[in-house]
Amino acid sequence: MGDYGQYIEPASDGGYIMTGYAASNDGDVSGNHGLDDYWVVKLNAAGGIQWQKCLGGRSEDRANMIHQTPDGGYIVAGSAFSNDGDVTGNHNSMDYWIVKLSSTGSIQWERSFGGSKNEYAYSIQLTTDGGYIVAGLTESNDGDVTGNHGGRDFWVVKLSSTGALQWQNTYGGSADEEAYSIQLAADGGYIVAGFTQSNNGDVSGNHGNTDYWIVKISNTGALQWQKTLGGTLYETAWCVQATPDGGYIVAGTASSNDGDVSGNHIGFAVGFSDYWIVKLSSAGSIQWQKCLGGNYNETAYTIQLTADGGYIVAGSAESFDGDVSCHVSYHDYWVAKLSATGALQWSKDMGGSGTDEAYSISPTSDGGYILNGLTSSKELAGYHTDYNSTVGDAWVIKLGPPQAAPTPPSITVSPHNPVICPGQPVTLSADPHNPGPTFHFQWKKNGVNVGTDNAAYTDAALADQDVITCEMTTSDCSLGSITVSDQVVITAGGAPPSIHIDADATSICSGTLVTFTALVAHAGAAPLYQWKVNGIAAGANSNIFSTNTLPNGAIITCAYSDNNPCMPPSPIVSNAIPVQVTTSGTPSISIAASQSKICAGTEVTFTATAVSAGTNSSYQWKVNGSVVSASGPAYTTAALANGSTVNCTLTADPALHCLTAFTAVSNDIVMTVTPVLDPTLNVRVSKNAICYGMPVNFIATAAHAGTAPSYQWKVNGASIGNNSPSFSSNVLNNGDQVTCLLTPDKDACSIGALSSDPVTMVIYDLPVVTISPADTTIKAGQSITLTATVTGTLNTFEWQPEDQLLNPPSLAPVTVPMAASTTFTLKVVSSDGCSTRGKAIVKVIRPLVLPNAFTPNGDGKNDVFRIPPDVPLTLREFSIFDRWGHRVFTTRNIAQGWDGRINGQLSPPGVYVYMIDGVGEKGDLVLKGTVLLIR
Repeated sequence: MGDYGQYIEPASDGGYIMTGYAASNDGDVSGNHGLDDYWVVKLNAAGGIQWQKCLGGRSEDRANMIHQTPDGGYIVAGSAFSNDGDVTGNHNSMDYWIVKLSSTGSIQWERSFGGSKNEYAYSIQLTTDGGYIVAGLTESNDGDVTGNHGGRDFWVVKLSSTGALQWQNTYGGSADEEAYSIQLAADGGYIVAGFTQSNNGDVSGNHGNTDYWIVKISNTGALQWQKTLGGTLYETAWCVQATPDGGYIVAGTASSNDGDVSGNHIGFAVGFSDYWIVKLSSAGSIQWQKCLGGNYNETAYTIQLTADGGYIVAGSAESFDGDVSCHVSYHDYWVAKLSATGALQWSKDMGGSGTDEAYSISPTSDGGYILNGLTSSKELAGYHTDYNSTVGDAWVIKLGPPQAAPTPPSITVSPHNPVICPGQPVTLSADPHNPGPTFHFQWKKNGVNVGTDNAAYTDAALADQDVITCEMTTSDCSLGSITVSDQVVITAGGAPPSIHIDADATSICSGTLVTFTALVAHAGAAPLYQWKVNGIAAGANSNIFSTNTLPNGAIITCAYSDNNPCMPPSPIVSNAIPVQVTTSGTPSISIAASQSKICAGTEVTFTATAVSAGTNSSYQWKVNGSVVSASGPAYTTAALANGSTVNCTLTADPALHCLTAFTAVSNDIVMTVTPVLDPTLNVRVSKNAICYGMPVNFIATAAHAGTAPSYQWKVNGASIGNNSPSFSSNVLNNGDQVTCLLTPDKDACSIGALSSDPVTMVIYDLPVVTISPADTTIKAGQSITLTATVTGTLNTFEWQPEDQLLNPPSLAPVTVPMAASTTFTLKVVSSDGCSTRGKAIVKVIRPLVLPNAFTPNGDGKNDVFRIPPDVPLTLREFSIFDRWGHRVFTTRNIAQGWDGRINGQLSPPGVYVYMIDGVGEKGDLVLKGTVLLIR
């Protein structure tokens, strides 16, 4: 079963005291009262169990924190749903349950605090007056609870040394707040940390979604100040500690990278999180903040002060990069040591193939640390595997004092500050020092990953002041996982040469001499010109090129190179100059029409194409020999008659002295003009007497409607179907009238739309089949009689599947003993030849069996964890709980299941507990188990 460690700290005898909760009653666990119990374990200095106690009742009771008291005993805080066994005074829901134990684990007193809804206690501390201060959350506003602001609130309770309630206060807004940590402040008050979703009530400054919420209260519970810390995504504070300077250090998780959060490793998808460590002043102002992690999820659950003035943080890690070094598996314990200013000094990853999460860490007297949490890694030594291997053990780890650090690795890059020419490739080389046996490179340009895992990086797109660094990741954790080189700052050199050419003429007669001149900017001392005509080398090495042998349409370019240090490897090429060369001859002209066959009154555009006419040519258009326009190479008219002849006379540019003639007449275009005619329309039907639901086809035949007329079919005047000369339907009723509205194409020379004569349909009713029972449930091996009734005159009938019936020729057949759920159909045919079917479903019920894992990734397979269908169960409740005991899903609908979300957000992977309460075939049924959510 599932046994979880939540908190551990050194005890006065050199051993350790640990608490959490256990569902087992074997192995290391004994005395369980039912479901989850508080589990308190006393360990010796070597980790051996000296004694253990299960505290609670028959329902769920989960401890979260324990401390040794001045009398040598212990105070334990958590939440209880029981009201029997060791638990008294429960308010019929989850309550704070505070238990005072002797030095040997005997109960000295216990107290329940809460209201009619749920309360969860996560943190308890000893106070200077010998009492206790407790923090967590409340959903109630009755019983011991007053002042709830809506949803869940921080709930802080002050107790006397004997557990008497001295005062209580709720803090929050209209949405949810949850407090996970409380500590004594230097002024005698208290500092409380958790998260908020509100931005009203006691809460202000929320950045969006969930923020760290840090609340400072007096020793009587008065709110002195509050701070919301975070960005636009999700932040949760899990632990707060007071620091010697009067300020505070907070640890938790952040998925934002804006607002108060910077340096987040972002991850492969929105919502991935880092450890987020925040140092606050005594007034709650941020002094510094630090994100630790990689491209997947990291969550910091606890932070403690260390003797050197720094901090030790513990939680879980999923990344294999960034700050996470020597990652073992997908979800491990991760411990990080920080300096007083938040610099990462070292980190350590521990775990196996399953889920491993550290919830508590405390410094020990030998300079090391003690941790505990949970593990589901079966290969770890001593793991208590149960029958389905889906739950976990409490996992305690003792770390010794840090070893002396070896010489750290370093990396240098050369050339250190290169001068580059724009567009030219530059190669940088990395030189590693003391990298360990295995290492990898990651080049960065202006902070963005570039290049490959190689000691050399080449880039042809560097710009002035670009910054290049190289990160070296080593496999030796003792050396530090990532080492960054010094910055290499790129300096841009001179500009490369550029070339432009001009011509003294671009339109010439054949044989005319034309001269081209090249102008070069940023030229070097040894220029080299290569002129080309249509890509073929011509001319000499000079900035001037002259020729009188160019063909018409010749393209002139010039390729240039010199000794400029920023000269590209290949010569640069100038702009291209095309040259029009006119030979002796006469101009010519041809014309084309936008259309030559038109309806009367249609507008037509004629376009002229001239050859050897020059740029200043003129045009004169004629219709039937009469001049109608001199407006240019295009003429438009709508006044043409059938047989009209159109042509155009061209006068060439007088400047083209190469021509032997200057006028030309185009071809003739003879127009066909059609008068406007009215369309006709006829509709025929494939069959107008049919059974209801049978398809019937209608075909429209049109005349004088053009090449692409449009059709609109109508049934009883309502438009239906698409723009097609045919229409099919299988939903017509008796007496329906079908017509077609024809709209001629624009080329039809027709005016107006035309509707066809109506076609009146004769539709025979389908027989109605009723089978009783239509939907029934039986046990496997039983038989049942199916009774069918049919309206109208029956001609023939047929059952399917026949092999599951003892007498299929009957309208009241008996099934064979059923082994599986089956759908029976009855096909009947009426005297009109109309057929229809009836259906009856016989379900065969099965025993209750649930899967032990599901994968809600949206692929349509195992996306929902639910009670299987065909189970004979009247459901009273189906609930899912997370590792904190929160109900994350509940339903009374047996067909509904959990999709792996909590309040619309993706829930983290891991082990969850389900509970089923209902009435089965043999009476009341209560079933509890676990399921593994896999992502």
